[in-house]
Amino acid sequence: GSTCASGSAEPAPALLAMGVPPDICLATVRLSLGILNTMDEVNDAANRIAEVVRRMRSSQNPTG
Repeated sequence: GSTCASGSAEPAPALLAMGVPPDICLATVRLSLGILNTMDEVNDAANRIAEVVRRMRSSQNPTG
């Protein structure tokens, strides 16, 4: 079965089984990659995620 359920309000059982705390489980992002993905696409996704994280952190801490 799938390791996640899109839109579910419950933590992913696979993450819980690995010992990830429930609150962290609810804040995870799952990416699926395949043989046709390029390193440029992977790097672009990583950069975009990092930028969103920076924005979210700065909005939570306006003095940071």
